Amino acid sequence: MALDDLSEKVVFEYIELFLQGINYETIITGSAQPQITQQSLLKLYIAIPPLAEQHRIIEKVNKHADIFTELTIARQRYKHILSETPTSLRQQLIQTAIQGQLVPQNPNDEPASVLLERIAKERTQKIGKKATKSTSRIERRGSKTYELFPDSTEKDISDEIPFEIPDSWEWARLERIVDAVTGKTPSKGEPLNYNTNDVPFYKPADINESEVTTARAAEFVSERGAKCAPWLPSGSILVNCIGNIGKCSMIQNPGICNQQINAILPNSSINMLWLLFLLKSSFMIGQEIAHSSATTISILNKTSFLGLLVPVPPRHEQERIAFSLQAYLRYVSL
Repeated sequence: MALDDLSEKVVFEYIELFLQGINYETIITGSAQPQITQQSLLKLYIAIPPLAEQHRIIEKVNKHADIFTELTIARQRYKHILSETPTSLRQQLIQTAIQGQLVPQNPNDEPASVLLERIAKERTQKIGKKATKSTSRIERRGSKTYELFPDSTEKDISDEIPFEIPDSWEWARLERIVDAVTGKTPSKGEPLNYNTNDVPFYKPADINESEVTTARAAEFVSERGAKCAPWLPSGSILVNCIGNIGKCSMIQNPGICNQQINAILPNSSINMLWLLFLLKSSFMIGQEIAHSSATTISILNKTSFLGLLVPVPPRHEQERIAFSLQAYLRYVSL
């Protein structure tokens, strides 16, 4: 029954209650000036129970009106809290973690210095001496921190160190612990398609930060077209390097990405979930923004990206940090 066909047997208060529960977004017209026309309102259909039941419904609603009001206020307060605090709370937790204050250190853990040396040896064996030719090493000496370069020179970088880390941790440049690649868009001769049997093609819009470890491709490319770009295995981390610098997520489905993304390939020597949380920290994002080019659109090239300073915990502590953060952040809107 349309609104203009309602008879005197319908209680006005019931109609009012019914209209309060309607999702009016479905009948709003216009984009520049959204509005609800009388015509669209009169075409609405409402459920009309028997008259006696209408009165019972009204009585029940009025009886619990105060509760409804309290719930509405509580819901609004909750939404306000979520809109104001999740980012800062999340960042506080992550910052605590990357400073070594979230989980206790275990004296039996292999120190990060040994981990870094092992990564360097593995990289040399895999790629050759050129792999470590330009890689520096950071060393703490008392209250000072120095960066040692392959040509035997060194530099005091104490001013770059933003906070204290545990003795079992080490500072390093990102390039010392990861292998990164920059994506590429297939040529026009290999047009994108939407065949889900083909290869996922990731772009910045696919990086979903609301889900900690998931990026989903909206577009796909043929296997032939995918050969133009570096292959990204499952577990690779995508980091936006143009525009919204620092936005990052992890992929579960292997594929390729475009040139607006610096991708970190999985590394068995590093806990990738710990690394993802590190990259989401305000400390890392701040560095990325500071090292991006000062153009109309911020751009962070791969060289600058790999030159970022990172605090490195022992391998087992990385696992404990990742596990704890994942547990804590379930209660924070990401």
